[in-house]
Amino acid sequence: MKCMAEVKNIYIDEDGYPLIFIKPTSPQAMEEAQALERGELYVLDIHKQKDKRTLQQNAYLWAMVGEMNRKQNGTRNSEDDIKIYLDILERSGAKCDYLEVIPEAYERLKELSDMRLITVVQKRRRNGVETYMCKCFYGTSKMDTIEMGTVIDQALIMAEEYGIETDYWKGLLK
Repeated sequence: MKCMAEVKNIYIDEDGYPLIFIKPTSPQAMEEAQALERGELYVLDIHKQKDKRTLQQNAYLWAMVGEMNRKQNGTRNSEDDIKIYLDILERSGAKCDYLEVIPEAYERLKELSDMRLITVVQKRRRNGVETYMCKCFYGTSKMDTIEMGTVIDQALIMAEEYGIETDYWKGLLK
């Protein structure tokens, strides 16, 4: 069973161990929880639920990307959509990791990674070996609602730079 549950209470038993009382948030999870057997050993993966970016935020962002693409090119094409999207990610300071790789691994990194944008920020030489310091951006599917809000704010700034009226867009998510 994998489910979301609300922690209702935590007690400490006589041995100092926490007894955690949870309330499953769906009827199916409730049924499965009632089937648990007292005294049996279960494996739990407990972590806070993160607010994932919403589908509405995603649709909003891509609609704005499309408007910028049409303003720039007269029509919309997926290649330029991606370029605009990556520019938004970079300019918004979206979450990223830095990885140092040898030049031969750079192309494989781009092919195999689930990162949306990988750029070489510095070429280095370490112990006689050439390396690339890469800045690797995560896509918006890995963001929560707050991080996605920051990306949307940057998209609005860029839309204004493209000469697009943004009052309509600002009102959509209110």
